[in-house]
Amino acid sequence: FIYGRVLEAANRYADAAQAYSLAEQAGYALAAVNLGRLYTMGRGVSQDFQHAARLYRQGADAGVSVAFYNLGQLYETGQGVSQDWGEAAKWYQKAGDAGYADGYAALSVLHAQSNPPHNAEAAKWAQKAAQGGSAFGSLLLGWHYLSGAGIEKDPVLAKRWYEEAAKQGLTDAMYRLGLMYRTGEGIPPDPGTAAQWMYKAAEQGHHLAEAELGNMFYNGRGTKQDYGAAFAWYLRAAQGGIVRAQNSVAALYELGQGVTKNDFDAVAWYRKAADQGDVYAMDQMGMHLRLGKGVAWNEAEAMQWFRKAADKGYAPAESSLGYGYMHGLGGGLQDYRQSAYWLGKAAAQGDSYGQYNLAVLYGKGWGVDQDLGHAKALFLQAAGSPVPELAKNAREMAMAIETPSHKTPDWVPVVAIGGGIAALAYLLSGPSSRDSKDSSLKTLEKVLGNDDYEKEADRILKNTAR
Repeated sequence: FIYGRVLEAANRYADAAQAYSLAEQAGYALAAVNLGRLYTMGRGVSQDFQHAARLYRQGADAGVSVAFYNLGQLYETGQGVSQDWGEAAKWYQKAGDAGYADGYAALSVLHAQSNPPHNAEAAKWAQKAAQGGSAFGSLLLGWHYLSGAGIEKDPVLAKRWYEEAAKQGLTDAMYRLGLMYRTGEGIPPDPGTAAQWMYKAAEQGHHLAEAELGNMFYNGRGTKQDYGAAFAWYLRAAQGGIVRAQNSVAALYELGQGVTKNDFDAVAWYRKAADQGDVYAMDQMGMHLRLGKGVAWNEAEAMQWFRKAADKGYAPAESSLGYGYMHGLGGGLQDYRQSAYWLGKAAAQGDSYGQYNLAVLYGKGWGVDQDLGHAKALFLQAAGSPVPELAKNAREMAMAIETPSHKTPDWVPVVAIGGGIAALAYLLSGPSSRDSKDSSLKTLEKVLGNDDYEKEADRILKNTAR
């Protein structure tokens, strides 16, 4: 048995399995349990949960506490035995009662995951696990005290139990302590201490802590601002599958912060996040494809990405999709009704681009009944945009609409230079006053007077409609 443990520690799993098997045949119960663990993980032997269950029962019959726990895991997951949470709970409690405190911790999780959750029972078993020395139990108890689930909320006690779990090397406890110090949840915020805890967890491979540490280096919170260090930690987290870190890596490649600017690498990381269902990354894929930035220009594929994110209710993508239908992007026909539908969803969520472009539709009566009063209201909403040029244009448009009954005057020129100045057609429509007319004509002259008026028109369009 001892030789088997030495071999297992050296990652010689097949040899360890043989040694454990010989000891198990000689009636050594702990060897049966260790051999069962190898069969559970498929190390050195073919994975076989049913055989693992038989070996664990041998250990359980001999009173080995970890065998009780391992049987509980099989019953909880339904591996090698019929899934039965009641049976799992029985074995977990037997493990805890026999001195294996992680059994109580697992029992706590079962109660917390029941439908509806049995929070009071979960907190009770977490407390027993923590008092029995279980690091995982201490982590669970810290969570209960912090959330107040099944127990009186007490952030100070939460911190105490997280610290206990961290002392035992539990990286998730280190990460949660870092979060407490960063957010100041129940304790005075301390960015420096937060960074220390995040670093302790991150250097041991805790991917969420790596992402948080990246944020701290990027923003200079709790540590000196360092884009290079931020990129390095984001990259580790991104490689560990953390979606928001993948987006951060993409953004830094795009901006050239902490790493050489590379739009192609940016798109590659946005695609990784998008493939995991992240709506922001999906929208970014659409934007890059639409502009041909870091990827071959493809408006049709851009519209597909916008639709994926829009179907999940992401307002910027709804706005982009509505804009695409308005202009027939991707070779599709213009569909003002679809445009109004998606822009309406974006506008309802406060998206300024959606509000602006929906106002255009209402002002023109494209896909909706013309309603200049509603158009003006939408322009005024868009005027609150944090994007200066969009806000400015929206204010000007709102001022240009004077009465709900107003119609586009005959003098308005219809401008269409390669689609670039299409946005100006509406900018020049609507106002009936002499001042408004003069202002509109001056705007047109400014664009057409530019040596490269198509480029100028494109600039106005991009800064006005997303």
